[in-house]
This record gives sequence, C-alpha cells and structure tokens, in this order.
Amino acid sequence: MKPRGTSAPEIGLVFRIVCVCVASVLGACSAQVEPSYLGETLAELRGTIVDGPKAGADSPVTVATLRGGEQVGVSWIPSRGHYVSGSGSVTLGEAPQFTLTFYAPPPTDAMSPEWDGEQVIAMGHVVIYGQDRFEPMIYRYGYALDALVLYFARDPRPSGGEYDTIVLAARRYGVPARRGYHTVRMILGDRAERDLCRWNGICEDRSCELARERSLPPPGITELWKQDFVLCTQVLPDAPVCDGCSGSHTACPLVTPMNCGELASYEPNPDGHSIPVTITLGATLRDLLL
Repeated sequence: MKPRGTSAPEIGLVFRIVCVCVASVLGACSAQVEPSYLGETLAELRGTIVDGPKAGADSPVTVATLRGGEQVGVSWIPSRGHYVSGSGSVTLGEAPQFTLTFYAPPPTDAMSPEWDGEQVIAMGHVVIYGQDRFEPMIYRYGYALDALVLYFARDPRPSGGEYDTIVLAARRYGVPARRGYHTVRMILGDRAERDLCRWNGICEDRSCELARERSLPPPGITELWKQDFVLCTQVLPDAPVCDGCSGSHTACPLVTPMNCGELASYEPNPDGHSIPVTITLGATLRDLLL
C-alpha cells in the first residue's frame, strides 16, 4: 500500500537523500576518530627505569637488555585477581624512560573495601612487565619503589565531614581529596630491620592454611607469604617454624607484634603535582608490602 500523499518517485528521492546524509555523517566520524584513539586522557605519569641490586637475578631483564616498547602499568593491590591497568611503553635513550597514560578508571574489582565497607579507593604500584611463555599471568620485571598510585572513585560527600572515606585517605597519603588519579611520593624504611621485628624469632609457614582456605587471597598475596617464609628461614636458619594448622610445626602465636611501625611514609602532595617515578628492575612486591 502506497503512503497517502506521497508518490513512488518521491519515496525514492527521500530514500536517496537519507542514504547520502547517513554516508556523509559516517564519513565525517571516521575522519575524526582514528582506530588508535583510546579515549580522553584522565592522568599521565612519566619516569625512568634503573637497575636494582636484584636486576638480572630475580628479574630476567636489566637496563642493558631493554629493547624498548616494554609495557608499563599499575598493578592494583590488594584486589581480587591480577589487575594491571594503564597504557604505557618504554623508550630508549641515554636512560630508559616511560610514559604511562590512564584512559579509564581502574577495574571495579581493584577497589579495596575501606573501614566503612565502601569500595571507592584503588591503590597500586607502577610495574614494568611482559608475558612469560610458561606463565599465562603477567610477569613483573620490576616495581617503582618511590611512588604509589591512588584512585578515588568520587569526591567527598558534603555530609561526610572529616570522617568521609575519601577525606581520610587523602589526609593519610597527602593528596587532594578529589575524584581521579593521584601520585604519592613514597619513602621506604629499613626493610631488613622491619622483617626481623615482624618475624620476632619465628618463621611462619602458611602453606597448610592456604590449602584449607575456601576463599583464597589474591595470587599476588599468597606468593608474598611464600616469599616471606623462605626469606625468614634463610635469614634465621635456627628459628622455630610455626603454622596455622598445628600440624608438623608448632602453632603460631595468635598475636603478631604490632610495634614494628609502618614500612613506608608518604611525602605530602596537596596540590596534586606530577611526580616523576623511578621503576627499579628486579624489585618485587615483597619490597613494598608486609
């Protein structure tokens, strides 16, 4: 049935006009948006890469073996899995450098629960990584030991006052209390001294505890515990060994010494200035946590 008041030639003309207009619009869009466009830049970090004491031993690469193009990102810890986000690559010159750009917020599962149960803050470390052919997960070549990356998913609530989750975190790390990415200058204390304090003369084997847990921590944390136990037995070869299952070892004390202090302190950056970051090859997550 022909539409009332419209002839067949008119319908054909209208159809051709619509097609031309659609083609023109699509052509304009394809000319403006390149396939490589990743979106609006939310934040950007720049820095250099250096060798650490363990480069070439724990890490398969050194500054001399970098080829350029290695990937850089932020490893979000703690999280419910291996989440690395951000887009960056290494360029070679007198000193290897990198630029790390964020086009989107961190993955939702990278957000850690705060004291009030709210999940609006992500915290992570800058890493350089590659794909190990024997390991499907991302293999880290090194970590930044001088910086921490934060993401706030919202601004402070007007009704939250000084106890708002974002306000408290901003005060602790010395960054602006506003939504978005923030870089914190991190200053690490004496790792060896802290280890001796934490161990308190006993090496804790958590392997049986991990085996019976129904809800395991992220793989990065379990690996951290294993590294801690191995290092403890190397540094304190005569120390007694305990576990959480009271099986082959003595049961571990229920209370861990709490007077060892914090491993890291944070240099205030209240104006949110860009902070240069240094990635140390051979550094691991254990150098930053526990």
